Amino acid sequence: MISGKNYIGNQLTATGTKTYKTFNPQLHIENQPVYTEATKEEINAAVTLASQAFKTFRNISGEQKAAFLNAIADEIMALDSELIATYCSETG
Repeated sequence: MISGKNYIGNQLTATGTKTYKTFNPQLHIENQPVYTEATKEEINAAVTLASQAFKTFRNISGEQKAAFLNAIADEIMALDSELIATYCSETG
């Protein structure tokens, strides 16, 4: 689901006050959702969690890394028409 929030540590966050929308060039309207810009604290939390996760990730086998990346690809593919519609509405 495309929410406009930031995924940090497998949780959705949107603590910042700066927001923006994308623009549909075909319809000349702003798209939904509203995207919330990450705060410095959210960015620092994401970097810290990524650094911690890498300590484990670097020690797993290539086969496990491939399975992890394939799972990410499966989640992207599951977005299917929602992802395609979002892409088209943002690029015309």
